[in-house]
Amino acid sequence: MDWFKRNPFTGALAAITAVLAAAAGYYLYGAQGRFAAEEARFEEQKMALESLQADKPFPNEENVRLVREELEQARTILGEIGKGFATEMPTVTPQEFQDQLREMVNDIVSRAAAGGVTLGEDFYLGFESYEAQPPAAAAAGPLALQLKSIHAVASILVEAKAREITSIVRQPLAAENPAPDDGGSDKKKKDGSKGKDKPLPDLVLAPFDVNFSADQASFRTAFNRLLEVEPPVFIRQLAVTNSAPAGPSKTAEGEPASGEEPVAEAGEPEVSGAIKPVLGRELAVVNLQLASVSAGH
Repeated sequence: MDWFKRNPFTGALAAITAVLAAAAGYYLYGAQGRFAAEEARFEEQKMALESLQADKPFPNEENVRLVREELEQARTILGEIGKGFATEMPTVTPQEFQDQLREMVNDIVSRAAAGGVTLGEDFYLGFESYEAQPPAAAAAGPLALQLKSIHAVASILVEAKAREITSIVRQPLAAENPAPDDGGSDKKKKDGSKGKDKPLPDLVLAPFDVNFSADQASFRTAFNRLLEVEPPVFIRQLAVTNSAPAGPSKTAEGEPASGEEPVAEAGEPEVSGAIKPVLGRELAVVNLQLASVSAGH
């Protein structure tokens, strides 16, 4: 005690140091305990992960049975649907297809001219590449099948008095660009190592787009008749825009300004305050994306 009285500053410093040392010891003890707990948790999760990675799961037999039943139901349903859209592949030579194409194009061109329907430049039903040369022999049948559907769609548009058939654009058929055969699929079929279950039946489609413009009544008539097309077609997508998306001006060009009396044209009676119609003259500009039934693989 006498030492503390003689050295009060040194004694106070020693007391503070002792308190800080005790606090540091307590903090280190707590940190060590938390570290040990986190380390134990890490080891536990590591062991769980290693167990999952080493595990070899086996499918539940009941789930496998239900999946197989659903696949069989899907095969049955798709098979019935396919029967409803079954088509017979035409047996034609490349030259015969080209002759049919020319006849059908001439038919649409003559009927369109008689009905006042405008056709797009170089219109050839989407088969422009075969106007001057015949297709490959393997593609003649599928092309002839698609030609029937496209000709039927074009005929409906002409009969419905569409204003213009702007274009018909086809996507190339698989038969037009056959993929090289590497023999891999045959090998799988022979050794039976792949595809134990038979695949789902296919309904192969041949997409094509029809762009045209028509008044509302003609568009409605043509659209409703698409179900009549043979071989059948499916609607993939339909986009319709207005030929005059902007609203009419309050005073159209050539009309009298506000406060002026309208002047009747020659041969028309003078009508005070006559209003010319400005609505109902728009056309529906249509992009109709279709797909015809094509040949199976």
